[in-house]
Amino acid sequence: MREVLKVIIFHYLLQGLAANEINIQQTNHNDEVFSKYGCLNYCLNEVRPIVIGLNQLKERDTIDKLNEKIQNLENELEKYKLQLINQENQVKARDTLLNEKDESIKAKNELLVAKDEQFQDYRTQIEDKNRELLKCKLQDIPHSSLYADGIHLMKIGNLPAFQVPYLSSSPDWIVIQRRIDGSVDFDRDWLDYKNGFGDKDGNFFIGLEKLHLLTQSRPHELYIQMRDVNGTTKYARYDDFNVASENYNYELNSIGKFSGTAGDSFTYHVGNMFTTRDQDHDTAEYNCAKNKGGGWWYRDCLYSNLNAEYHDDGFDPNRYGISWGSWSGDWNYTISLTFTQMMIRPSLK
Repeated sequence: MREVLKVIIFHYLLQGLAANEINIQQTNHNDEVFSKYGCLNYCLNEVRPIVIGLNQLKERDTIDKLNEKIQNLENELEKYKLQLINQENQVKARDTLLNEKDESIKAKNELLVAKDEQFQDYRTQIEDKNRELLKCKLQDIPHSSLYADGIHLMKIGNLPAFQVPYLSSSPDWIVIQRRIDGSVDFDRDWLDYKNGFGDKDGNFFIGLEKLHLLTQSRPHELYIQMRDVNGTTKYARYDDFNVASENYNYELNSIGKFSGTAGDSFTYHVGNMFTTRDQDHDTAEYNCAKNKGGGWWYRDCLYSNLNAEYHDDGFDPNRYGISWGSWSGDWNYTISLTFTQMMIRPSLK
């Protein structure tokens, strides 16, 4: 009977009955009455060890599960630690790479500075050579004392200070235009002719605004040196050179009396406004600057144009070259001059 009872109780316990679901009655040892859900006191001693054992099993299972969770968390923690170490190593590697790049950039910057200094030395040497070359090109010109070999820093009106070539033998003469080769294009827009362009040591145009401001303050003389491809040199001189303001499109107000060996090919242009390829102020049916190349005081169209297209061989069958109509005496516009230099100084009279 006892063994059967144990089996029955164990069967119910295995079906999930908790210990508190078994109603153990407090009865006398002689009481053999069974309740619907309980047993007599005498079987308690048999049931209790089983209940205790089951509870212990449940506790162990819970503890094992908790230990397993703890182990899993520790494993994840180790994994995160490894990831953090890897990321720190990557950051260190990037920092090292950045430092190396910074050092490389610093070295390159130092090299660039050294090269800039070297280039500046080269520029200075080139400028010196250009001055020497210009002197050589001008030494065989009549009145050779008039070649430009210095640089003035000038200040006119509200314009910023600017540099102009001048004659050391006669510092009052300053260069306003020069053509020595075809390295600088003189076929330009209005704004370039207004402000000036080129190299003060070579091909050069001072700028119409500066010309106006210079000549409006007092009368100026104009001296033009010219040479052809054969080495023939001539000049034209005018004693009253004056240029109007931009409001009048830098009209050639006057040039005065002519003297010289090249003939007078400039008086024809007096009273005419300056024309460029983008601003047409001449009296021709078309834009003379577009047709002839280079800005000038065109009329219909020209007797002279010292800003026209440069030809090394001194010849242009299309008559678009640097021209001074009276140069040859027969108004041969196929002749293209290979050197011109226009200079002005305050009138001495």
